[in-house]
Amino acid sequence: MTPEEGRKLLKLMREHFCLQAEVYALAAILETAVTLDEAPYGWLDALKQARQQDAYRSIAEQFEPQFVQIERALGAKEAEGKLADLLGSLPPTQFLN
Repeated sequence: MTPEEGRKLLKLMREHFCLQAEVYALAAILETAVTLDEAPYGWLDALKQARQQDAYRSIAEQFEPQFVQIERALGAKEAEGKLADLLGSLPPTQFLN
């Protein structure tokens, strides 16, 4: 894997975890909509606020230290091993019921 390919893969992984956090935030907004039997007023603002919460960031940024470590090693032989180890340690994506 070239350093450029590694950077593209890390970008994709970062986006994946941001989208996973987004799913949880939107699910909470939808649950509110079901409870109120209408789309919650200001749902977009609620989503923007959710993005600032620690729970959102902990999902979106949970592997950031490992990503930074791999980025620093890109171009070195050990980068592929670190990337493989990280990929092997990722839990499966958690879907909402």
